[in-house]
Amino acid sequence: MKAKKIITSAARTLILGIVAYLGAAQSAQAATVVSGAITANTAWTLAQSPYQVAGDISVGNGATLAIEAGVTVYLDAARNLTVTDGALSARGTAGQPITFTSSLDTAGGAPAPGDWGQIRILDGADDTATILEHAQIRYGRGISVQAASPAFNYLQISNNLGSAISIDLGSSPKGVGNRATGNTLNGIGVPAGDVLGAVTWGVKGIPYVVAAGVVSVGGTPTLGALSISEIQQGETLDAVLGGTRLAGAQSAGISSAGVTATVRGGATDTSVPIRLAAGPGAALGAAIIELQVAAGRPALAGALQIIQPQPTVTGLAPNPAYAAQAGNVLNVAGKNFVPASVVRLDGADLTTVYGSATSLSAALPALAAGNKSVTVAQPDPLNAGNFLVSKSATLAAVAPLLVLTPSAVNQTQGLPLNLAVSVPLPAGVGGMVVNLSSSAPAIASVPASIVIAEGAASATFAVDAIGVGAASVTASATGYSDAVSVLTLNSSTARRYALIPTLTSATSSSSIGVASASSTWEVAPFGVFSAFDNNPTGRWVTNTTALGHSLKWSFVSPHTVTEFEYTTDNLLYTQLQYSDDDINWFGASAVYQEGQGNFVRPATTGATPHRFWRLYVSQVYGATVANWYGYNKFQLYSDVPLATTASGSYSTQTPYFGTDGSLATGWNGGSFAPAWIAMDLGVIRPISEVRVYAGTGLPAGITNYTIQVSDDAVTWTSVAQASGGAYWTNTPVTATGRFVRLYINSHTGGSWIALFEFQVY
Repeated sequence: MKAKKIITSAARTLILGIVAYLGAAQSAQAATVVSGAITANTAWTLAQSPYQVAGDISVGNGATLAIEAGVTVYLDAARNLTVTDGALSARGTAGQPITFTSSLDTAGGAPAPGDWGQIRILDGADDTATILEHAQIRYGRGISVQAASPAFNYLQISNNLGSAISIDLGSSPKGVGNRATGNTLNGIGVPAGDVLGAVTWGVKGIPYVVAAGVVSVGGTPTLGALSISEIQQGETLDAVLGGTRLAGAQSAGISSAGVTATVRGGATDTSVPIRLAAGPGAALGAAIIELQVAAGRPALAGALQIIQPQPTVTGLAPNPAYAAQAGNVLNVAGKNFVPASVVRLDGADLTTVYGSATSLSAALPALAAGNKSVTVAQPDPLNAGNFLVSKSATLAAVAPLLVLTPSAVNQTQGLPLNLAVSVPLPAGVGGMVVNLSSSAPAIASVPASIVIAEGAASATFAVDAIGVGAASVTASATGYSDAVSVLTLNSSTARRYALIPTLTSATSSSSIGVASASSTWEVAPFGVFSAFDNNPTGRWVTNTTALGHSLKWSFVSPHTVTEFEYTTDNLLYTQLQYSDDDINWFGASAVYQEGQGNFVRPATTGATPHRFWRLYVSQVYGATVANWYGYNKFQLYSDVPLATTASGSYSTQTPYFGTDGSLATGWNGGSFAPAWIAMDLGVIRPISEVRVYAGTGLPAGITNYTIQVSDDAVTWTSVAQASGGAYWTNTPVTATGRFVRLYINSHTGGSWIALFEFQVY
C-alpha cells in the first residue's frame, strides 16, 4: 500500500512537469517575431505581446517605435534594439511595466547576463520623443547612449553584463526613480576623456561612474615639452614646461629619486616656469615629470634625463680668434673640468693646461678662416675606457684686421696729415711690413710701405696731402684683411691779397701801376686818386650824367684778380672788366645793380693775368643822380702776391714758384741756411697766419724759421718763430705789413734750403 502511494505521487509529478513544459512551448510559439529596420511609425501592442526579436531592430527614417504598457520583449542572443534616426517611446506603468529580457527568461529557462545585446540610442535619435519609463531591462548588456539625450524614468535595470547604462561624453540623459541591481556595474559608465560641449548628467537613482582615467571638462590638460632635455647630478636649472590648460599650476613632481621640481612665478595657460634641482646622488636615467594644475595632473614621460656631471663649455676667449697665426692661447671657461680634461679642436686633441674645475687653456695651431668646433673630453668615471665629451662650442677664426686711424679725414689741402696703422697682436721677430697705396696719388701721396717694429702693434706714417678731392689710403699685409682710410681734401682758404696800394696824392700813380679814369672828373681833392686813398670821405666822380665812364687801374705787369671791392653813393649798374691792350674790354664779373654801400664781389673771369682792370658803369638808375656819379673806393684782390723775391734760387725753381698757390712747384734757395723768401702783398694789411709747405724731404731734417714783416721792404720786424720738417708748418701771427719775409735761420739736414709753398693769411 505504501509503495503504491509513492508510485502514484511520482506519476503525478511527472505529469505536471510535462504539462508545464507544453505550456511554455505553447507560449513561446505564440510570440510575435520581429526583426529588421523600422522606417515608419510602428506600435508594439499588448495584444500582440510578447514580442520576440530574432534579428537586430533599427529605428530610423524619423519613425517612432511605440511600445505599450505591459508588453514583454524577448531578445535572442546578441540582438540589439537601436534607435538611429527616430524615436523609442516605451512608456509602461507601475502596474504594467514593459520588460526587455532574454529569450531564455521563461519558465524553465536559464537566462544569464549578456544573453542579448543592448538598447542603443544614437546621435540621430529624437531626444524629445525617446522615453523609457516603468521598464525592466535584464539579462542583456544594458542601455548605451551615444551623443543623445533620452529620458529614463523608473527603470529597473538588473542582471546585465557590464554597466547598467553606458554613455559617452556628449550625452545628456535625464530621468528619475531608476534602480540598478545585479549588474556588473550598478551605475552609469562614463569613459575617460574631455567634455568639450555643454552636457547634463541628469539620470537620478543610478550613480555615474568613471571606471578608469579622468573626465576633464573643457579638455584634458597636457604637457607637450620641457625646454631642457637633461640635468646633471648636482645641477640646478631653470626650465619651462609647455602644454595646454596649465592654468593654476600648483606643484610639480619628478619620478627620479633625488630630483625636485618647483613651480616658479609667471605661469600661463600654455607654459609654466619650473626650477629643477638634481642632488649629487640623484638616480640616473629617464624621469617622468608631472604637474598639478587646476584642470588635472598631466604627465610627460621621458621628459628629462638625469646624467652624471659632464664637462661643459660656457665661454671661449679670444672669440673670434685670428687665422693664420700659430701659438695663440685659447682660454676655455666652463665647469666640471678635471686634470685629465683635454680641449679638442674639430675633434683633434690640443695640448691642454688644467687651470681649475672651471678653466682650461690650450695652444691653437695656425687656423684657416671659418667656424671651428671646440669640445672638452675627459675619462668617464662610470665606464672605463669611455670619455665624457662636452657639447660643442663654436670658435670663429677670422683674418686678422689691419686698422687705419682715423678711418675718415676731412681737412684742408696741404695741412700735415698722419695716419696710424695697427694690428691686433705685436709684430714678430724682424717686425712686420705693411704695404700702403693711394687711390689718387696726385691728391694724397703715401710711402710704398711702413714697418711695424718688432714687439710693437702700430706705426705712424705721413700722408702728403697735395691735391684737392677724395682719395682712399689702403694698408695691406699677407694674412691680414685690408684697412682703408677715406680722405677728403679741400682747397686752402683764399689768401685775398690786395693789389692796389693806397695813393696819397693827385698823381694817382705808384710803382705798381697807374690809376686813371675817363676824361671827366671832379676837381681835387675829388679826383681819380680819391678812390684809391683808403679814405671813405673822398671819391672819384664823373661830373657828368653821361654813361660809358669808368674807374680804371693799369698794372705795370699783368696780374690775376680773384675779388674786387667798391663803395658808391649812387644807384649804378656796375661790372668789373679787363683788357690786355686798353682798347678791347671784357666782362670779368656779373653786372650788379646796387648802390649806396660797400660791396665785395668775385671776379668770375680773372684767373688769367691781365694788365688793365676797370669798374664800368653801364647804367644809372633812379632819380637821385643830378650831374655826376662815381665811386668812393676801388680795390682789387688776388691770392698771388704782387711780387716774390728771395735771397737766391736754383735753376728754374725761382721765388715765384714758392708763392704761386701750387703744391706741384716750389722754390729752391740754391744754398744752405741762412736764406730768405719774401712777398709783396701790395698794401699794408693785417696778417693772422703764415703757412709753409716743405714737402717730403724738401729739405730733409729740421728747419728753423723767423717770420718778419715790413711796410717798405727795408726795415724788418720779427713777429714769430717756427720750425718744422716735412709738410706744413702753420704759425699764428698778429701783425700788419705790406711785405712778409720767411727768414731761414738754420737747418739740420744736408740739403739746400727749399720749399713748395709760402702763404700768408
